[in-house]
Amino acid sequence: MSQSLQWHQVCSLDDILPETGVCALIDNRQVAIFRTLDDQLFALDNHDPFSGANVLARGILGSIGLLVQRR
Repeated sequence: MSQSLQWHQVCSLDDILPETGVCALIDNRQVAIFRTLDDQLFALDNHDPFSGANVLARGILGSIGLLVQRR
């Protein structure tokens, strides 16, 4: 089965704080959308296959070995 990808506008970039995620309901499906420090966006299914709950948008982003200096 072949599926085509489509873009869906769900919110503005400023609605998502850097290094956090939000959940959007698209075509009756929950999608977790994450924003990185450099304003990249990533999206995936909000369903956690281990717990069976729709909670992935509540996760925290990070990087191993990344040092962020605060002034």
